Amino acid sequence: MKLHYLFGLTALFFYASANACSCMDQHLPMAETFAKTDFIFSGKVIKKSRKWFSDYAVVEFQLNEVFKGEANKRAFIKTGVSDGGCGFPFKKGEAYLVFAYAFSPIENSTVPEYSTSICSLTKKLKLAEADLKALQEIKSTAP
Repeated sequence: MKLHYLFGLTALFFYASANACSCMDQHLPMAETFAKTDFIFSGKVIKKSRKWFSDYAVVEFQLNEVFKGEANKRAFIKTGVSDGGCGFPFKKGEAYLVFAYAFSPIENSTVPEYSTSICSLTKKLKLAEADLKALQEIKSTAP
């Protein structure tokens, strides 16, 4: 009986490890993060949707300030929803500082697509004071 229990516990550990999110490069200086990130903005979530059987959600933002990338009134960002998908838990009505990365768009599309995850520096805006200050300094010195 103990052997079955031990085997089950071991299998559960390896299953959880295989499905866990693994993040790298989280402690880079802001200037380096800025250079590696395609789209950085602050904004409020106005809608979050997910298609049936999809492993990601599409989050629509009303933009406040764009630090890097195209300055529009709205942005659509994809984020994972499964346990191993590393998705960021955006909530409708909340404001965030978002660090998003471009990925290959749908065939024949000219609209860039962006995604973010818990591995990025994305966070609630009320917790982003130091990052906002660093981004504003970078933005003010950019050519």
